[in-house]
Amino acid sequence: MTLMKPRTPGTIEDALARIAGRLGFDRAGRDVLGHASGSRLRQCADPEQDTAHISVRDAIKLDHTYVAETGEAPPILTAYAERLAELSTDAPAHTVKTPASRVLEIVGEVGELSADVEKVFGDGRMTPVEHAKLDKDIKDAMRALGKLERDLRAMRSKA
Repeated sequence: MTLMKPRTPGTIEDALARIAGRLGFDRAGRDVLGHASGSRLRQCADPEQDTAHISVRDAIKLDHTYVAETGEAPPILTAYAERLAELSTDAPAHTVKTPASRVLEIVGEVGELSADVEKVFGDGRMTPVEHAKLDKDIKDAMRALGKLERDLRAMRSKA
């Protein structure tokens, strides 16, 4: 039996492990990336490995396949975006909240989206400004869901 190494939530290594959990290391390495096996991907997902890194081209292929199969957010892109947000002086640091408070945030965002959809499609037309507002509402709701997902991963890693 192989013990899984703990990975910090929100890291590239954690994202690769999530992808491999769905696709399998060998399938992802061989079928998605075109390698002989999944050993290179295992090295890149190893948090103790300092020399093995995933290329941008391979990361895109893995995220694309993961999204196509699961319909979920791309793990590598999400980890990278969160890392950049943490580095930005304008972006507040992520604070873990209770699942109940996160669900309330999600409900608020979805409620705003619902109200805006009702306004936009009440007359059967959508202006470019209305389209942009709905796009922003969807992104805000997805961001709220992403925060809940990140909180749950952080809680799981502490358990």
